[in-house]
Amino acid sequence: MNLFILTASLALFGLSISFSFLFVFALNQSLTYEDPSLGFKFQYPALWKQILEKDMEGTGIAFSPLPTSPTEHFADLLIYTTDHQENITLKQYLREFILEQLCCVDNQSLKYNETKLSGIPSINASWNLIKENNQVYGKAMLNFAIKDGIAYVIHYDANVETFARWLPEVEKITSSFKIID
Repeated sequence: MNLFILTASLALFGLSISFSFLFVFALNQSLTYEDPSLGFKFQYPALWKQILEKDMEGTGIAFSPLPTSPTEHFADLLIYTTDHQENITLKQYLREFILEQLCCVDNQSLKYNETKLSGIPSINASWNLIKENNQVYGKAMLNFAIKDGIAYVIHYDANVETFARWLPEVEKITSSFKIID
């Protein structure tokens, strides 16, 4: 009888290790989203497939809400295109984007740097999201580039805990982002 219990225990232990390995393997898998009508493609975690949807305007896609626990309030990742005036610089576009936000931008926390997105100049910016009483409740990140009169935008915002949790995956998506002709 003890040999049976030992054998069964070892079999269950082996199965749990196998399922754990498969789960970790699935976490590391990525899929490619490609849409020639939007002019871009990128890789994203395979587990996010069920939350990928086209936005209402048909100018991009959204991952919203990201898979979070019940205690995490919100997380949105939007990747989209928008028409852009040719004579506006990246810094001017960032300023306009911030001014268009109806609330919540903590200008004191705004940080940005010039970088590359799909091999062309871009700006990567981040800031805190605040309530009317200046209490920080979230963070936002924006990465965008402009090519041929079109702005390619990656916008991520979430409550503070969720932002940090999903930032590595969002950064992988951003680094894999490619503008296609």
